[in-house]
Order: sequence, then C-alpha cells, then structure tokens
Amino acid sequence: MLNYKAVLGAAALAAGAMAGLTSQAGSAEPMYFYFFYSDASKTDMVGFRRDICNNGYITSGPVAGQVTAYYDTELIGQCPGYLY
Repeated sequence: MLNYKAVLGAAALAAGAMAGLTSQAGSAEPMYFYFFYSDASKTDMVGFRRDICNNGYITSGPVAGQVTAYYDTELIGQCPGYLY
C-alpha cells in the first residue's frame, strides 16, 4: 500500500530543491542607468551612474557628480546571472 504522506512529502521536497536550483543558477536581472537631480522638479541633473554586470551579478558603477534622492532610471540591458 502506498503511503500518500510520504509521496506528498517527497514531491514537496523535490519541488523545493528545484526552486533552490533555479535561484542559485541565477536569472537575468535588469540593469539601469540612473540620472540624479537637484530637487523634485528634476530640471537640473547633478549626477549619474549605471549598473554593471560583474561575473553575473549587478554592481553599481562609479558615480559621476552627486547622488540625491531625486532620480530617474532608464533600462539599459540585462545581466544574465551567474551560471555554473
């Protein structure tokens, strides 16, 4: 006779393992260019920076100018994620 609890537990364990594998392998993440402005009117740009794909992970590139709380972003591509 089949033990349904054991089968369901094994299926849940397998599904969890598969979910863990997909997150470890990495997935494509969007990369952005950031434009920083002096105030909420966003008329005077005071700095900018872009994301960089470094070994499959997104890192922040160097900032040119100032970083403020007022910014816009522009999608510039995708980082494919770290692949084994």
